[in-house]
Amino acid sequence: AQAAGYYYANPELRPNLPYRQFNTWMGDPARALLFRAILSEVRAHNLVERTAQVGAHLFAGLERLAAKYPDQVANLRGKDRGTFIAFDSPRRD
Repeated sequence: AQAAGYYYANPELRPNLPYRQFNTWMGDPARALLFRAILSEVRAHNLVERTAQVGAHLFAGLERLAAKYPDQVANLRGKDRGTFIAFDSPRRD
């Protein structure tokens, strides 16, 4: 049985039969088919490239805001990391 997705180092706790659900992708053919479909969509729609473009546009806009409002947008980071971008601000909202 799966318990919170943990990988067990103890061999006694590992699944002993093929195709038995263990974690999200291992030993479950339905999840492997699901992953194949997801990967196909990512490739068909150039999602990695598009995310990089959106991230570059977003980062450039945040750079302009950081230059204009350095007390509100500081320590901008995540350039060339797609949309994985962060910055520090004294305000939570």
